[in-house]
Amino acid sequence: MFLSLDCVREITFGALEITVSNDGFFVFHRMTKELYKAYQNNEGSLLRCYATSGVKFDFFTDFSYLKFDFRIKEGSSRNFYYFDIYTDGIMTGHYGESDMWIKNGEIKIELPEGRHRVTVYFPCLAAAELRNISLSDGSEITPAKKKLKMLCVGDSITQGYDAEYPSLCYANFIADEFNADMVNQAIGGDRFNPEHIDANMSFSPDIITVAYGTNDWSGATRENFERNLTGYFAKLAEHFSKSKIFVITPIWRADGNRVTKLGTFDEACAMIDAEASKYKNITVIDGTKLTPRVNAFYSDLRLHPNDMGYAIYSKNLIAELRKYI
Repeated sequence: MFLSLDCVREITFGALEITVSNDGFFVFHRMTKELYKAYQNNEGSLLRCYATSGVKFDFFTDFSYLKFDFRIKEGSSRNFYYFDIYTDGIMTGHYGESDMWIKNGEIKIELPEGRHRVTVYFPCLAAAELRNISLSDGSEITPAKKKLKMLCVGDSITQGYDAEYPSLCYANFIADEFNADMVNQAIGGDRFNPEHIDANMSFSPDIITVAYGTNDWSGATRENFERNLTGYFAKLAEHFSKSKIFVITPIWRADGNRVTKLGTFDEACAMIDAEASKYKNITVIDGTKLTPRVNAFYSDLRLHPNDMGYAIYSKNLIAELRKYI
């Protein structure tokens, strides 16, 4: 049996909206229309808006198989894409390509007899669209229940650069740990910008994580950084006054000993801490204590964690969040 749009919506988490293309593909949107508009003048950032970072299926079922067709569109500067499949909490599949010239395919998931939980993590750095989603006839399907709603915002590291296993990027990892329906609105290359907060978004998060700053330190002037910090946190705290907000200062980077137009790396982190700490509903977490200071844990040897680096990042971040959640 083929799944209807309503059924797909019920088992999908991490998408604010699902639409159907003219040729029958389900298109998953993690951004609001206002956020698409906010990024429309930056071609690279707008492209990243369409990546399916944080989107997943999560449900219980007694089917013998699930299969679907997919096509892949660019969603970042990276050229790989992968789906992760979990059965009853155990990874049982990892499908994709290291070279995006293979942009179409089919995934079939087969299960032993009985009722099982199935979770399908979508690619973080590409846009995955699905069609012909079908289960074995007579199958029962029940969406997983989530305890919390979570919003993750930030730059490339939060979007998932360079996790080849999307289930291991820290945003997905912490969402699973706290059983949260998580929307990931991170955009590679992004900086603090009040315009990138949609105060009218229908999704009302219990928890928000904010992780910008490394790109600001690399390219912003001190004056612009101070102005954007002030405007960003004032708007965030006001419009999400009922949310628990956690600001993660930039994680360690191998070239952090440079002095930029903004100042030193430590100065940038301190400025974020000082501004965010003015608000009662914001807690600051020191990002420099969350990841290893060994190049081998970074895909580019300096900034973006690899899968191993994300695993450690997630473990340490969860320990910090547990103090407050």
